[in-house]
Amino acid sequence: ARLGMVTLYHTQHRMVNNALTYHYQLIAGCPGAGKTVSAIEIMERSGVTEWMYVAPKTVLLEIALQFEAWGL
Repeated sequence: ARLGMVTLYHTQHRMVNNALTYHYQLIAGCPGAGKTVSAIEIMERSGVTEWMYVAPKTVLLEIALQFEAWGL
């Protein structure tokens, strides 16, 4: 399921492009910066099937809901 319906903001494009350019990346930012959507887009574009998502437990619960909402 692609996020094709979602339009990424300029800062999100930069996050995605940087993560796809460099081997290791840490995506960090203020709440509401679009990190989750950017991370999902990175996962989809990269073709890599195994990922590690490190975050506080409450954030991981929200991430699980986001993945479910996007049908991933």
